[in-house]
Amino acid sequence: LVVGVAAVSGYAWARDIPRLRATYESQVPLELPGAERIRLPARDVETYRWLVEDIRQRCDGFFGIPMYPSLYFWTGYEPPTTAFDAWIAVFDEAWELEAVERIREYERACIVRNEQGQRFWTARLRDGGREDGPIERYARDEFTLAVERDGYELLTSTPP
Repeated sequence: LVVGVAAVSGYAWARDIPRLRATYESQVPLELPGAERIRLPARDVETYRWLVEDIRQRCDGFFGIPMYPSLYFWTGYEPPTTAFDAWIAVFDEAWELEAVERIREYERACIVRNEQGQRFWTARLRDGGREDGPIERYARDEFTLAVERDGYELLTSTPP
C-alpha cells in the first residue's frame, strides 16, 4: 500500500513539472548575490533590488524588524547579532538590549521594518504580548523613516 501511495504521489508531482517550470520561467531573475536561481514576480524583484540598493547607499549596518537574513547576503553586510527572522518571538528583553548596543556601533545605522512580517512574529510571542520591546522603542525614538516601498520601511538613525 505504501509503495502504491508513493507511486501515485510521484506521478502526480511529475505531471506538474511542465506547469511548475513554465511558472518559474515566466518570472524575473532576482540577480542578487546568492540568489542567482531565484525568480519572482517583477514587482517583488524590483522591491528587493530597490531595498538592497538603498541599504547600500544609506547604511553601514542594519537590523530588521523582523530580521531578513537574505538581505545580509544580498548587501554583503554582516549582521550585528546572531539573530534570525523569528527573533521577535524567541529572544527576551535582555537580548534586545544587547542588540540595541550592537546596532549603536554603526555610524550610519538603519532599520528595515515590515509591519506585516512583524505582526506575523508578534502573534507568536512566547510571553503573550511584548510588542514594544527595546528594539522597537529604539527604532521609534532614534530613527526616522527615510524611504518606504511595498510594505518595507528603511529607517535611518537620527543625527544627534
